[in-house]
Amino acid sequence: MSNYLQTIANQDKVNIALNYAQIAQTTAMNGKLEKLQQAQLETANIQKQIVEINTQSLIEQKRLTELGSKQLDEQIKQTKALEIQNNLSRFKIEQDFQEREKEKASKERFSNMMEVVFYAPKELEGINNAENHKIEKFFMLQSLKTNCLEAGVSTEGVDDFESKKHISDFFENITNSIEHCLKLNPDEERDLQEILDILSVDEEEGIKKEKKELKIIDAELFSIKRDIELKKDLIKKNDRIERQI
Repeated sequence: MSNYLQTIANQDKVNIALNYAQIAQTTAMNGKLEKLQQAQLETANIQKQIVEINTQSLIEQKRLTELGSKQLDEQIKQTKALEIQNNLSRFKIEQDFQEREKEKASKERFSNMMEVVFYAPKELEGINNAENHKIEKFFMLQSLKTNCLEAGVSTEGVDDFESKKHISDFFENITNSIEHCLKLNPDEERDLQEILDILSVDEEEGIKKEKKELKIIDAELFSIKRDIELKKDLIKKNDRIERQI
């Protein structure tokens, strides 16, 4: 692949373009990716709860340690120590429960991930065999790769060699397919560059434009509000004049 095409394949402009292009996979693939994303989110939420429980446990353990050095009535000290021990016991029960939930969620996530990995080659084959233009295929392939990565498809934490190989082979195959699509003639290179330039909207300019439009709307609303207040004052003045008459 030429340096130009290598740059095109790796630059952020491609990722920005994908966001605007809204290239979708088949319904089946989208369903599998969505399930994986949900499992990924559930696992992360459970891990967050475990961290919070551990933090609370450390706080209670610190309280228990500090309690021993405090000058308190022995009965009060025992009561507080019992309270802390009860909290620690409760946290331990919650932690054990969340650990079991995490294990189940991790298994579910792995199962969903491997379902994506085993189904993805069919998706890849469908794109490669389609009658679409090379540039269109490029975006479809890049979208498939990006969606899989964002959904959590990775060899990280995968101990099984066969599963790890399936994941590695998939990403290698999709990368090879993308590189094949990027073997463009000069006209096709210009077409791709033009598409990227159109799709990669300058977000900063967009934000500036929106802020400017909001200022105009705010000014118009202020003007309308001021007119309403003036009318209210005028009505009040007229009411006072009529009462005096």
